[in-house]
Amino acid sequence: MRENVAFKSKGEMLEGTKSWQEHMGAPRPAVVVAHGFSGTKEMRPLPALAESLVQAGFVVLTFDFRFLGASGGEPRGRIVLHEQLEDFAAAIDWLGQQPDVDPDRIGIWGTSFASQLVMTLGAFDPRAKVVVAQVPTFNNLAKATKARMGEAAWRDWLALMVQDAAARRAGAAGRTIKVVANDGSDAFLPLKEAYDFAMEAGATVPAWRNEVTLDSLLLNQMERASFAHVDLIAPKPLLLQAARQDFSASLSQTETIFAALDGPKKLDVFDCGHFGVYYPPYLEQAIASSVAWFREHL
Repeated sequence: MRENVAFKSKGEMLEGTKSWQEHMGAPRPAVVVAHGFSGTKEMRPLPALAESLVQAGFVVLTFDFRFLGASGGEPRGRIVLHEQLEDFAAAIDWLGQQPDVDPDRIGIWGTSFASQLVMTLGAFDPRAKVVVAQVPTFNNLAKATKARMGEAAWRDWLALMVQDAAARRAGAAGRTIKVVANDGSDAFLPLKEAYDFAMEAGATVPAWRNEVTLDSLLLNQMERASFAHVDLIAPKPLLLQAARQDFSASLSQTETIFAALDGPKKLDVFDCGHFGVYYPPYLEQAIASSVAWFREHL
């Protein structure tokens, strides 16, 4: 069973999909599932993951963050870590109030950018009982971006973002850039792997836009430190799913951090790139591991 649902976060309406299996009894455990940077609830791997979780007996909520997809909010393409944390918490609020859901058995799952959200909520929100973070990034975003771009380009990038922030404070609308590109134009992720995934996934989602506000990027460069909280998740069960050829993460760093963690934990390592976990054969492997983790601990 699927139902289109809506709930508010900071005054804006978030659009979601609740999925469940009939005749399973109530109340049941539930999982909130979220996509990564600029993604929507219709994009892979969310539909396949939600279906597998439902078949395993869970109630599942997928949703679009503010300013993205079918959800409300202006300007479009605003993607800011602390705001998405608020939206994710609002999703937990709503799900925990449903009569067929056990509010004491809610898990959270996030991929890519949303892995930062679930690790932060796992550390600070006691309602989130089990955490799965897929292709998480533990390196500092600003340092990683600087290393990828080089010193001169990094300084130009900072100047562009700061100029945009000043214009917004003065009342201007501000600028957006592309999320992905393969033609040499400015983009947050000017990588073929990211472009190929976004074009394939976005083609089936009319509400998806290939744009992100520049102030989003500046705020995230300064804020993104949720990896510092990962050790506070314990004693909650934590599953990390890493990609060996991930362009945005160091596997050795992930392994080092994982080894130092307390509490129930598991590390999956898939022999693919960042977006490879969204496609066979790694898609099925990652989903099976996620479902098994929630079934064991939730």
